[in-house]
Amino acid sequence: MPAWAAACAAWGGLGAGGGGSGVHAATADIGAQDPARLVAITRSWLPVEAVALALPAAPTRGPDEDVAREAENRALLAAARHATAGRAASVELDRDDAGRYLVATALPEDLEDVRVAFERLANEVLPAAFVAAADSGAGAASAFVHDSPGTRFDAAFRALLDETGPAPGARLPEPAWVLVRRDRVVPRPGPSPRPDTPPFPVSDRERPVSGPAQPAIRHVPDEVVTTWVGSAYRLPPETTLTQAHLLRTLLEGWLEPGRYPSLYEFATDIGQDGRLLVRFSATPEAAAAWQDRLDRALSDLAAPEHGERVAVLLRRARGIWSRRLADPAGLAKAAASALARGASPEQALAHVRGLLNPPSPGEVGAAAAGAELTARLVYGT
Repeated sequence: MPAWAAACAAWGGLGAGGGGSGVHAATADIGAQDPARLVAITRSWLPVEAVALALPAAPTRGPDEDVAREAENRALLAAARHATAGRAASVELDRDDAGRYLVATALPEDLEDVRVAFERLANEVLPAAFVAAADSGAGAASAFVHDSPGTRFDAAFRALLDETGPAPGARLPEPAWVLVRRDRVVPRPGPSPRPDTPPFPVSDRERPVSGPAQPAIRHVPDEVVTTWVGSAYRLPPETTLTQAHLLRTLLEGWLEPGRYPSLYEFATDIGQDGRLLVRFSATPEAAAAWQDRLDRALSDLAAPEHGERVAVLLRRARGIWSRRLADPAGLAKAAASALARGASPEQALAHVRGLLNPPSPGEVGAAAAGAELTARLVYGT
């Protein structure tokens, strides 16, 4: 019997109050070396369940490492799909700045087999056949990556983030499990999570004692027809991960009406060091105006005179996150991402609850008001 199953067999059960759903947390030892934290979330009305394995993101330092990581991801996904073949399960691989996530949606009777398959993948060397198949396309991918101005921008922006970011903190993420279950009773150890679970800060890393008085703004010229711009904003130290993600969503909604057709791409993320990252590409003529618009948007989100519009956008953000978390896979991935950043199981669950029940406009506005531009890279003409 695997350690996870033995631990579950010994634990007491907790049911959700009322007739809807419950959210519970547990910790289990998976494998002989690495303890993997487990979060189980019950939603009794769902016809399927999900399991996610979060693997910490290893930094990459150039196009060659990017290609190698993508080959590893392809091999991992292929091996996971092969290991779960014959089960009623759909397996996908997702990623963000904090980690990589194998996420499977399965019928309840197949979920344990899928989880065991993921456990083996996390603790064993990937089968050589899948690695070889993934590596076979690495040559062509490498040629494309090296010739892509978008990839050159990504590498230059990543180097600037490393240069201007805080020193690495003590938070060392571990492999983490998330289960989303239909069961009314979920095994877990110890007492119920406290209702006053402390919120998870977006970063536990201290600000630099001495840093540049002005943000680091770099221009990398290149003879391309598109201009790429990457910006990094340090958020106030009291900002929670939930508030940071809601601020991302508010910023996207605030800028949405003017995005087309002047922007080609627009993306936001929360960096592993807790900064709000914004990347966009545009025509050279529009890029400078969008830099100003982006900075102004963060100020506008914090302005009292815009409170009504922010409240509308916050309700919209709740709807967006409700849709993302409505299916088990999205719910599992959101909790897994918090675990991969170093949250405790209770904090990961509080994070999910917070996305579905957002804080007041003032709380998110405070994060916007305290956002400080620390780095900006302009790549192109």
